[in-house]
Amino acid sequence: MIASSLPNSRPSDSQLDCRPIEAECKKMADQSPREARMQEAKRRFALLMKLMLGACAIVLIGAFSWLHHTGTPMPLPFIGAIFVAVVGSLMLAAALMGLVFFSAASGADEDADRPEK
Repeated sequence: MIASSLPNSRPSDSQLDCRPIEAECKKMADQSPREARMQEAKRRFALLMKLMLGACAIVLIGAFSWLHHTGTPMPLPFIGAIFVAVVGSLMLAAALMGLVFFSAASGADEDADRPEK
C-alpha cells in the first residue's frame, strides 16, 4: 500500500546517460592487459597516498593537541619541525611501501625475471 504511493525514483533507461561509462569501458577494452594492470596499479597507489595523507592529518592533530594539553610552549619553528617530521616520515614510508605494491601489481617484477631477446 505504502510502496505504491511512493514515486518511482529510479530513472528509466531513456533518462540514463551512459556515455561516460561507455567511454571508460571502450578505453579499457582498447588497452592491453599490461596497460590495464598498470592503470589499476596507479589508481591504487594514488588511493594509498591520499589515505596516508589523511592519516598524517589525524596524527598531526593528535600530536599538536597532546603538546598543547601538556603545556609545552610551541613557537613557530617548533610547530614547523613537528609538521615536517610527521608528514615527511609518514609520507616517505607510505610512498616506499606503495611502490613495492605498485611494482608487484603492475607486473614490473615479472618483467625483471624475463631475459631480454
